[in-house]
Amino acid sequence: MNRIVFFAPFFILIAAVSACGQKNSPPESIWESIPLSSRAEISLEIDSGEVVLTGGGQPGIVQVEGNLLDPQRVGFSVSSTQEKVVISGLEKKRPTLGFSSSPIFLSVKIPNDIRVRVNTFDATVIVRDYQGDLLINSVSGNLLAERVNGTISMVSGRGDVTIRQSSGELRILGEHGILTLQEISGKIGSSTIMGTIRYIGRPTTGDDIHLEVDHGPVEISLAPDTNLEVDLTSNSGDVSCVAQGVQDLGRNCKGTLGLGGATLSVRTVSGRISLRLSPLIP
Repeated sequence: MNRIVFFAPFFILIAAVSACGQKNSPPESIWESIPLSSRAEISLEIDSGEVVLTGGGQPGIVQVEGNLLDPQRVGFSVSSTQEKVVISGLEKKRPTLGFSSSPIFLSVKIPNDIRVRVNTFDATVIVRDYQGDLLINSVSGNLLAERVNGTISMVSGRGDVTIRQSSGELRILGEHGILTLQEISGKIGSSTIMGTIRYIGRPTTGDDIHLEVDHGPVEISLAPDTNLEVDLTSNSGDVSCVAQGVQDLGRNCKGTLGLGGATLSVRTVSGRISLRLSPLIP
């Protein structure tokens, strides 16, 4: 008798899972072509799934394609005014019993020089070949930007953030994930609390790079022919600089690589800082 009582909750849970699965509706395809004024902003509100944004699209048009896996649980909608186009894929009702939310998968083609805002819980967001003003805010999703230019802000509390082959005023923020900055240039600011910052590249003349971590490491890999002013400091973490022209002063490294012309400033509370010269891998 005890054995039957012990397993009863398990069978109830399985039945609940099966019942939930039976209520799912068939997947739904998405295709939208949305007129866009030259002064409008594009806003995406997505709970879970994947969003791929590609710049260089036809002026005055936003093209959206994708799939909605469970239309009963996730609603897709588009609204537009002269000032804003809002693309939404949000849960109609938060899942019970701790089940993960139903994802939505979108591919969005956008014109350049249009302001874009993305808010998500844990969707993966990928941006490629875009020029303009971009802000991505995520609670725990992974973010990737490639070949973007302009005023770019990418924030994820618990996810990883990667930006590469990009330029402009770049702001990359996190709390616990890995922030990877690869072959980027311009005015660059990146900070995290417990996460890791990895900088890989060859700064160019005029670049201003500021990296800040409370308790995680900062890993810097520079091309051997880099021209850069370096100032690295940790309150209580180890600091290691393996590069000619840079003095290792315990918890501080300072000096000039090559001819200088760009600046790199790094600050941590207790996080380790390491700098080395290494050929860049394409």
